[in-house]
Amino acid sequence: MKLRKSIAVLLIPLAVVLFAPDAARGANGDLAADSSFSRTMIPGSSSAIPQIVPTGREDEQIFLSWPMRELHGTYRLSYYADNDKKIEFTIDRTNTTAEVRLNTLLWNGSGYQVSGSALYVYTDMESKGYVTVAEFLAKYNVGDPYYEVKPLEGGVTPLFNIKEDTGFSIIYDNVYYHFLWNRLDGRFYLVSDHMKHGRIYNFKLEAPSEPDTYLKVMTGVLMDSFHIIPFANNDVTANDPKFVYDNDLTTYIDEIRMGGTGTDNPPGSPDNKMCLRFDIPMEYNETDRKFNQLPTNKLSFRIRLDHANAANGVEIDVLDII
Repeated sequence: MKLRKSIAVLLIPLAVVLFAPDAARGANGDLAADSSFSRTMIPGSSSAIPQIVPTGREDEQIFLSWPMRELHGTYRLSYYADNDKKIEFTIDRTNTTAEVRLNTLLWNGSGYQVSGSALYVYTDMESKGYVTVAEFLAKYNVGDPYYEVKPLEGGVTPLFNIKEDTGFSIIYDNVYYHFLWNRLDGRFYLVSDHMKHGRIYNFKLEAPSEPDTYLKVMTGVLMDSFHIIPFANNDVTANDPKFVYDNDLTTYIDEIRMGGTGTDNPPGSPDNKMCLRFDIPMEYNETDRKFNQLPTNKLSFRIRLDHANAANGVEIDVLDII
């Protein structure tokens, strides 16, 4: 459900597919999350430059992209990653080159302050993989001033120079990031992990000469709280064994009755029902700087069942959940 014209919603699946029908794009498709539920980025096999791959998305990972239209100016993606914690990813572009910095900001009691952490950068040289920033600076910068890792800004902030068709894979604050500026479509791609299930993340993109763009993303429900309970008989009058659901089920979600009659039916009837249950999603509240549950009134949504497979499996799409 769109909350305002420039906001869309995407709920990326773990086992159950949840999404909004407009493919998770902001206004004019500026800020977008991958709607294929599968793409990711990995370090290059013959180069340290990350590459986009069609499958292999890891758990709690988000794949974002946005256009780099202006030849000059600052692009800044920001979001709250955890309680009292904000991430800012800034790209200062000059023609076909850009300076990229990553800031982790923690609440210090009166405001957000840049916090430092160990930085590791991926290199394909000598089969090293991820190395400390000090080792990368000493051994693995390639001598290109437009594609290099720079010393930590202020001793805390990761800083990089890139040009089109380049980027880096890094670990910072125990989070994996992959970023790439793709010349073919003019978009900047970013993959990050540690996006916890059951949380709605609010992304904001500031771009030169354009209105800010917003995007809501949920990486999936908490699977240990997700239950699908089918009823193949009348749960009131049938004498045969039957499923019983928790009494607190309707605190979270209404029963979904299946079949044309909208009522329960005896065993063998084509008209059945099932119940879904999962914890109410949490969203960041800037007032108390915490992830809090959404209002506890019953959720309203649509459901679609399709994509049966050889094992008689069914894909469940829950639409417009927030």
